[in-house]
This record gives sequence, structure tokens and C-alpha cells, in this order.
Amino acid sequence: MTHGTARTGVSRLHATTPDGWVQRADGSGDGRIALGGPRDAHGVRPRVEIWAQLFGFDGIEAASRAVLDSLRQDRPGALVASCDVWPHPRWGEGRQFQTAFIVDGAVVAHDRYIFLDGGVMITLSIDCLLQDLLRWEETVARIVSSVRWAEAR
Repeated sequence: MTHGTARTGVSRLHATTPDGWVQRADGSGDGRIALGGPRDAHGVRPRVEIWAQLFGFDGIEAASRAVLDSLRQDRPGALVASCDVWPHPRWGEGRQFQTAFIVDGAVVAHDRYIFLDGGVMITLSIDCLLQDLLRWEETVARIVSSVRWAEAR
């Protein structure tokens, strides 16, 4: 396992890159960490993105409503399958949102995790074929639990 690092306007993110995964530059310049997993039978890599941003929400419930609104705007045809409490060893209670949508006849899963730390919201997302989601569940949980950030100086 290796450690990926990226700088944003609010933080320096750190995350563990599991064996067989690669850290990829996403080209956005916003300091996201983008990880690509091993290719599946269709040649598609699962993708995990991690970013931190300042937020103005009053607690996890308000942040969760904003994320749900964003998910509905980004993909109006997506099915929101669940919203669950997801613990993090450093930040405590966060949220996991599971959505699914169809692309070129394939069902794609999009999971998003959010955690609050002071005035910063740390967000992780994973995209993969729905049929492969359980295959990546433990690896993604390890990535989520490995994320750390330090304020930019």
C-alpha cells in the first residue's frame, strides 16, 4: 500500500492507495485524490475520488440534505438506494449515500461518503459497475478509514 497526497485550498489530503490500485491525476486542479482500481472483465476500473471543501452547513443532517439535493441535480434519473450512517475512526459519524443509474445499458453504482471536521466537509465517491460493488466494499472501506487531512498553511 502507498499513500496519496493532494493539496486543496483548504487542506492537504492523505489516503492509502491499496495494492493493485493507481493514483491518477484528475486534471481539475482542485486537489482531489483520484484512485483507479484494477480493471474488471469489461475493462472498466472502479474509481474513487476524495476531496475536502469548506462548508456552511449546521451539522451532518443539513450537509446530508445538501448532498442528496446535489446527487439529484447531477443525475436526475438516478435511483437513490440508501442513506446510512457510516463511522470514521477520526471524524466519527458520517453518511454514506448509494445511488445507481444506467450508462450504455450497464447499471453503474455511485456511492458518496461525507464526514465533517470543523468547517470542512471531506467527501469520497466511488463509481463502478453495480455488479462489482460488493467486490470493492472492503477495499473502499479501507480507503475511507485511511483518509486524513491537515489544514493548508
